[in-house]
Amino acid sequence: MNIISRLEFAVKAHPTKPAFIFFSTQDKDWKTVTYQQLTDSTQRFASGLLDCGVIPGMTAALMTPPSADFFALAFALLRLGIVPIILDPAIGLKKVGECLAESKPDIFIGNTLTHTLRIILGWGKNSVRYNLTIKSVKGQRSKVGALTTDHLSLITAFAVLHHIPSHALRMNILNTVHQLLKPGGLFIHSNWQFLNSEKLKARIQPWDVAAVSESEVDAGDYLLDWRSGGAGLRYVHHFDEGELKELAEATGFEITETFYSDGEGGNLGLYQVWKPIL
Repeated sequence: MNIISRLEFAVKAHPTKPAFIFFSTQDKDWKTVTYQQLTDSTQRFASGLLDCGVIPGMTAALMTPPSADFFALAFALLRLGIVPIILDPAIGLKKVGECLAESKPDIFIGNTLTHTLRIILGWGKNSVRYNLTIKSVKGQRSKVGALTTDHLSLITAFAVLHHIPSHALRMNILNTVHQLLKPGGLFIHSNWQFLNSEKLKARIQPWDVAAVSESEVDAGDYLLDWRSGGAGLRYVHHFDEGELKELAEATGFEITETFYSDGEGGNLGLYQVWKPIL
């Protein structure tokens, strides 16, 4: 069965009948999309994809929440002869990575969250040439992958890196930050110094409460309890200046400024300003 042919038949026979009904999280109500509306939207997405430089015969990983635009984009991919690979994060991030490694898509279409995961976890790094969003295709703007090292003047990561598990993932993020900064750009970040507080040190939990072995974690990794709005656990890595210096050198940065701030003693946050070495 040719799905696009069936859509074209349906729009000619029943242009005003519902193609599908969906719940709009933005409007908090059920919405109806007619066959004519779906066809018009599909055509706009097809034109936007071509403007982004994609060509028939490619494969596209599609990882965005279901919506009217999601379905129109999927039809647009089929209309152009591009094979859509629809990914559901519910299968688990490891399985998503395995699917992308096996299918080797040329295009990755996601939202802010899934593109962040793509960068951190290295999804499709050896095959994906076009990194797009629904908004970029819909607006017929250039692909996300057009960002270059002369694009961004400043990137910040306040209280971010210490929640990223494993040295490899942190290196991946920092290398990406380096690539996105323009010459003379700055990377400013802060990292939690919870070991400077006796109160916070009392929140450190043993790894076995999370069914994790100490052999699975790195030096400087800790598990702290969470008490705000309920009970929980959170992963935290404790950075010192020496480890940050090693990370900066390994990813092509120089540290231009270091200072401590935050908390009653003014020492619960370690702040640094990095500049890429060209």
